[in-house]
Amino acid sequence: MSRTAALGAAVQSASLNILLEVGVKMLTFVLKAVSLRYTSTAVLGLANMRLLLMNQTIVFLAREPFRRAAIGYQTDKAGGIQKNLVNLLWLVPFIGVLYSLLVSWIWISLLPAPPDVTQYNAAVQLYALSALVELCAEPFYIVCQIKLKVSITVLAQAVANLSNCVVTAYLLISGNFSGLECFCYGQMCYGVAFILVFSLNSLISGSFAEIVPGIPAGDSIIDRTVARTTVRFFNQSIIKQLLTEGEKYVMTAFNVMSFSDQGTYDIINNLGSLAARIVFKPVEDAGYLYFSHALERNTPPEEQPDETMNFASRTLYLMLHFTLLLSSVVVVFGFSYSRLLLLIYGGTPLAESGTQLLQVYCLYVMLLAVNGTSECFASASMSDSQLQTYTGQMVVFSGAFLAASAALSNSMGAAGFIAANC
Repeated sequence: MSRTAALGAAVQSASLNILLEVGVKMLTFVLKAVSLRYTSTAVLGLANMRLLLMNQTIVFLAREPFRRAAIGYQTDKAGGIQKNLVNLLWLVPFIGVLYSLLVSWIWISLLPAPPDVTQYNAAVQLYALSALVELCAEPFYIVCQIKLKVSITVLAQAVANLSNCVVTAYLLISGNFSGLECFCYGQMCYGVAFILVFSLNSLISGSFAEIVPGIPAGDSIIDRTVARTTVRFFNQSIIKQLLTEGEKYVMTAFNVMSFSDQGTYDIINNLGSLAARIVFKPVEDAGYLYFSHALERNTPPEEQPDETMNFASRTLYLMLHFTLLLSSVVVVFGFSYSRLLLLIYGGTPLAESGTQLLQVYCLYVMLLAVNGTSECFASASMSDSQLQTYTGQMVVFSGAFLAASAALSNSMGAAGFIAANC
C-alpha cells in the first residue's frame, strides 16, 4: 500500500472519528446528565467502575494483541485477505471465552458483592456476555481496518455507544427496572449494535464470505508471521491495561473508596477525558494506521526510504503539535470553568464534591496528549526485539504505577489516582 493511500485513510479515519465522536458525545452527554438524575452515584460506581472494568478487561486482553499485529497486514494484489489470516482473527472470540470465565470467577468469588445489591452475580454474567458479543465483531473490525474501510468502523462504534446510552436512559426514566439492570441491558445493547453494523455492511456489500473462516491455499491454517507478532503483543497488552486502568483495579481490589465516591470519580474521569476520547484517541488510532502501513516493522530506519522516514517524522511532529495545542486549551478553560460544567451536568452536590478533582484532571490531559501520540508511533515502528524490551520496561512502570496509586490514594483520596497517572 502506498504512503499516500495510508495517509489518506488515516486522515479520513481521524476526521470521521472526530466528527462522529463530537456528535455522539453531545447526545450521550445530555443522556448521561439526564440519567444521573434517576440513579445514585453508588449504582453508577458499581456499574461504570467495577462491572465495566471487568467487561473492558475481557475485551482488551482478547483483542488488543490481534489488532496491533494484524492492522499493518498488506492485502494481496486483488485487495483481498488471505484465509489463514481470517482463521487467526476468529481465535479472538474463543480467547474471549477463556478470559470471560476467568475474570467472571474473580469478580464473583474474590471480590465482595455490595451488601444491598441482590443482582450482582447476574450483572457480572451479563457484562461478561456483552464482552463476548462485542468480540465476535473483531474479525470484521480488523479486516475493515486492513482494507482502509474506516467509515464502517467509525459508524459501528458510534451506533454502539449511542444505543447503550439511549437504552440505559430510557430504562432509568421508565422506572420499570432497577438501576443496575438498566446499565446491564444498555451494555448488552452496545455489543449487539456493534456486531450488527458490521454484519449488515458485510451482507449488503457482498463481502461476508471473505470474513468466514476456511481452508487456506497454503500449508498453514493460520498466518504464522502475524501469529508470532500477536504473541509478542500479548504480554504488552496486559501491562498496558494495568497502566491504563490501574487506578480502577486498585479501587476494585482494595476498596479504597466507596461505590458512591467511585461513581463521582467516574463522572469526573468521563468529563475530564472528553478531549482524549473525542480527539486524542481518533488521532492516535489514525496515526497507528498510517505508521503501520508506511513503516516496515523489522527493517532498520536507515534501510527504509529517506522520503518515507522524513514524511513519517513530519507527521509525528504535526500530531504532537496539534494534540499539545488542544490540551493547552483544555487546561486554560477547563481549570477556570470546572465548577460551572459540573453544576450544569450534575447539580450542586456534584459541583461541591468534584470541582477540585476535575481541575487536577485538566492538568493530566496535557500528559495524555503526548503519551498517546508517541505510543502509537512506537507501537507501529518497533521491531520484534524492541517490543520485547519495551514490554520489560512496561512491567517496571506498571509496578511503580500501582504502588503509587495505592500510596497516594490513601493520602490524597481520588486525586491521588490522577497524580499516580501523571
